[in-house]
Amino acid sequence: MQPLPLRLLSKKLKESGCTVAFDLRWPFSFEWLIDALSVFQLNIFGIVELGCLGSWSFYSALILQATVMPIVLTAALAAMYMARRGSLVDKPDVLEQLYDRLLEFGFTFFFLVYPIVSQVIFQTFMCVDLDGGDGEQSSLLLVDFQTSCNTETHSGYLVFATIMVVLWPIGLPTWCFYLLFSNRDELRKEGSLVREELSPLVENYKLDCWYWESLELMRKVFLTGLMCFFRRGSTEQLIFGAIVSGLFLAASVSKRPFVTKYDNDFKIVTGLSRCCMILMERSR
Repeated sequence: MQPLPLRLLSKKLKESGCTVAFDLRWPFSFEWLIDALSVFQLNIFGIVELGCLGSWSFYSALILQATVMPIVLTAALAAMYMARRGSLVDKPDVLEQLYDRLLEFGFTFFFLVYPIVSQVIFQTFMCVDLDGGDGEQSSLLLVDFQTSCNTETHSGYLVFATIMVVLWPIGLPTWCFYLLFSNRDELRKEGSLVREELSPLVENYKLDCWYWESLELMRKVFLTGLMCFFRRGSTEQLIFGAIVSGLFLAASVSKRPFVTKYDNDFKIVTGLSRCCMILMERSR
């Protein structure tokens, strides 16, 4: 079980990641909080504009966030475990605790960065045609007008982004659901060995809601990645976002999947506030 401050930070990070795709006007204090929490989600380019980073481009953000940082963290966790394993051979209980703690940290990291990474990957496919002034149309990347979509370089990154779509937005929730579904019988048993091993995915949920973490990942990709295919702030985007948010809110109210009342209330309040903000933005 995570310490209380870490659990609270984790909850706020998970919820703030689902607001980045919308053009919503939040109160200044809340926008400041979201920007501050972006550091923990590796949303570096949500804090610093691409144009302020010199030679950095959208492609730099794509490679850094989708591949380099996850690989570096995974390697660091593996190296930490291997370095300590030799000195803890005669202490299997301590070694197991170390493994569980590193595994929990790894799960938390990947789930926190999942919305931002998925959004960056999907943005690779988003180009807009603009009049170049000489009667010719220029196809530019929507999130970075310094990047042309008519180059061989962009074509190569489209292939790369397609592979990343399979690995991140599709692969992570699919793998998560398969892992949970294949062990569903054991996950319904309190105190089972499998439930202990998969505690980062199920410890906060009731026994009959063993699958909820995979639904959370689906919600995130709907509210971040897929939102990129709508014009930011458009009626279509707000309607789709309101429908998705409303459906998941109804499911949370109906199932109340978390073990504690606080977690259930927190989930319902954040879901309700998101729906209200989207609907209020639509009425402006």
